[in-house]
Amino acid sequence: MRGDVRARNTIEFLVKILEQEASREPLVIVLDDCQWIDATSWSMIAEICEKVDAVSAILAFRPMLDQGNSVLDLLAKKPATQIIQLGELSQDEVASLLSQSLGIEEVPRAVAVAVHEHSEGNAFYSQELGYSLLDAGVIKIEGNKCVVTEELDHFEFPATVEKVVNGRVDALIPEYQLTLRIASVIGRIFELQSLSHIHPIEADRGKLPDYLSSLADLNFTPLHNPPPDQSNIFKHAIIHEVLYSQLLSSQCVSLHQLLAKWIERQHTAHLERYSATLAHHWKSAENPNKAMHYFRLASENALKEGAYAEAVHFLIEHSPAWLNQNK
Repeated sequence: MRGDVRARNTIEFLVKILEQEASREPLVIVLDDCQWIDATSWSMIAEICEKVDAVSAILAFRPMLDQGNSVLDLLAKKPATQIIQLGELSQDEVASLLSQSLGIEEVPRAVAVAVHEHSEGNAFYSQELGYSLLDAGVIKIEGNKCVVTEELDHFEFPATVEKVVNGRVDALIPEYQLTLRIASVIGRIFELQSLSHIHPIEADRGKLPDYLSSLADLNFTPLHNPPPDQSNIFKHAIIHEVLYSQLLSSQCVSLHQLLAKWIERQHTAHLERYSATLAHHWKSAENPNKAMHYFRLASENALKEGAYAEAVHFLIEHSPAWLNQNK
């Protein structure tokens, strides 16, 4: 069966399932972080919105650099589509967000005012400032109340959200800092098994579940998938990016290589399933021959699945540097 036929059949099958469910009661589909959705998934969304009347779809995404999304343009022109552009949070909204994030009834007005002033209403920035105030002992949680323990005027608010994250990481014990940095090499979502394999300190590998539990409580890496196949996720892409940037270039190369070799050993019989991941890690490990091998394999797999945009993406968007080096 050709890849495009297989992709079409898969979409039609999913549409039929939703039609059956929607015939019983109206459905609402909520998709977050849609800026990362691939072309095949966008096609599926369009098909669902077109053919399943009793389904409402809520798509949340950040502004995308690539504005040439034909499916999104089509959906935006539909009469039933409502576009809600989220702006900066008001002071009251920041106060509500901080209360929810810190698990309390309400924050003191002075805290909400200070956080809103420095975050300019950015939701993630506001959250991280709240956690930063808590980590620094400026505020303290007593039951479900928030108490200001120091004058807010004496607290040096970081000028950017990246500096907030850096400051929070610096306040962690060294074992937690190292765990986060090593995990950042794997990706925003990382498996405990992979982390354990590439963690450089053998004595700490058995303690990683406890480390990750504590880091989840500290709002760095909440649980994504429970044991036995445990995985965690960096709460925000910015946290992941900041942690990865703290590694030396030589450390990144070494860790990506170690991880790529481990994936190859673990999944020898099904390497094609991990071709895109392996291409990324071998490219980051500065191994052009290995990277090009897996980029080609990933492209071939995408063609088989009818994911033509992804096939082009693997061959053109990611590989020119490697192609030039191997001419």
